[in-house]
Amino acid sequence: MECPGKMKKKIAIITILLIIFISLLVSLNQTEKKDELYTKKDFLMDTTVEIKVISEKNANNGNKVISETLEIMREWDRKLNRYNENSLISKINNKGNKGVKVSDEIINFFKELKRYGKLTEGNFDPTIAPLIDLWGFGKENTRIPAENDIKSLLKLIDYNDIKIDEKKNIIYLPKKSKIDLGSAAKGFIIDKAYKNLKKNNIENFFINAGGNIRVSGMNIVENRLWSIGIRKPRANNQVYKDYILEISKGAVSTSGDYERYFIKDNKRYSHLIDPKTGYPARDLQSVTVYTSTALRADVLSTALFIMGWNKAKEKIKNSEDIAGFLIKDGEIWYSEDFEGKFSNN
Repeated sequence: MECPGKMKKKIAIITILLIIFISLLVSLNQTEKKDELYTKKDFLMDTTVEIKVISEKNANNGNKVISETLEIMREWDRKLNRYNENSLISKINNKGNKGVKVSDEIINFFKELKRYGKLTEGNFDPTIAPLIDLWGFGKENTRIPAENDIKSLLKLIDYNDIKIDEKKNIIYLPKKSKIDLGSAAKGFIIDKAYKNLKKNNIENFFINAGGNIRVSGMNIVENRLWSIGIRKPRANNQVYKDYILEISKGAVSTSGDYERYFIKDNKRYSHLIDPKTGYPARDLQSVTVYTSTALRADVLSTALFIMGWNKAKEKIKNSEDIAGFLIKDGEIWYSEDFEGKFSNN
């Protein structure tokens, strides 16, 4: 008969071996489930769209959810692009005087557009399309229009002309008025992408559509926050090394006179047209906004650019949820909300 001491020793050894075995299994399982960065690019909304997500390695969920999200963005682009003759916006532009039936989602979107028109005192105006076309930015046939032609179209630019029948879900637009969502659609669509990624339990991701960005969490694979550079307006694709944003939530959008423009007689004319004057805004070179949603960032970066240096600074200072970064003739100003969000590198 085996003595009690030897029996206890055997039990102890078996217990230790079991612990080691279980630890190896746990370690192996953790290795198999190690997070990985998945990235995919596509061309839509007339720009390059990039989505980065952190998902479990070998789970095939990362690539799948990115592809699904890009398809959602593509579908919304088809609806909101006025240059697509079959889009919802084209239908409103062509038949809005009779009224166009739309979904609850579109009703809420148009209510937001009108709210931003009021919030920005008309510096954001979705009925800007006639002026964009007159200047030739819509079809890239740019030119300086006659002053009388500009004046005659100014009467068509008024976001209040958009009428919303919430009971019947109908949107009305005067016959000669036209809507352009170039300063809102990207933000709206990015927010749709954001919601889809969250719905699929993705917590760490980065969405970039030509400088319109929204993020969540961090790049846990590289153990860092998401980094966003601010472009130098007069330098080819160079960014300010001292102003690299590092964020874990929210949205960033930049509007600049270097994106779409033409030069005539040594003057730069950008696509960022002032709805009140009918001429491209000229006071600023670039505006970057950091705020809660991509739609809000998209709209406000444009509106603040139109407002100009002094009024934009005042608006940013008096707004609790807007951080702003302005550039005028090489001079930089940014709000206190940006302090602490720049990289120390």
